[in-house]
Amino acid sequence: MVTVINMTDHPVVVLGPKNNGYRTPIASFPPSGEVLRMDESWEPMSDSLTVPVEAVANTAVWSKDGLTIPIVRRRTGSLRVNHEGGGMSMFDRTAYPDDALFIVSSQVLMAFPAMDELICPAQIVREGRRVIGCRSFSHNGDPAGLALILRS
Repeated sequence: MVTVINMTDHPVVVLGPKNNGYRTPIASFPPSGEVLRMDESWEPMSDSLTVPVEAVANTAVWSKDGLTIPIVRRRTGSLRVNHEGGGMSMFDRTAYPDDALFIVSSQVLMAFPAMDELICPAQIVREGRRVIGCRSFSHNGDPAGLALILRS
C-alpha cells in the first residue's frame, strides 16, 4: 500500500472523471503540516527587457525610453521542509515511509525530475478563479521508479 503525504500548505482534492461526477470529490489529502520547498537564488544575466513607454504609462516608474526590467537565471538548490508552527530543516527522505509519494508544488516537481516519489496536482478544475480540485497527478520521474513505489 502506498502512503500519500501532502507536502503543500493546502488540501488537495481529487475530483471524479469528467464524464462521471465531474465535480464529485473522490479523494482528499489534507496538508501534512510540512511544506516541501526548495532553496533558490537568482543570477543576473547580461540581458534585460525594455518595455516601451506606451506599455508602462500607468506605472509609477518609467522614463521617456521605457522601463528596463532585469532578466535573471533561477538556480535551485536543496529541498527544505517548512514545519507547521515555524522552523525549517533539510528534507530527509529516510524520515518517511519507503512507499511514500509526496504531493508537492509543480515548481518543486519540475526542479527535481529525478525524484520518483514526487507528484503534483494536474488537470486543475476551477470555479471561476477558485481552484476546487484536480483530476489527476503529474509525475516527472522515471516511470519504472514510480511503478516500484506503487507496487510496494
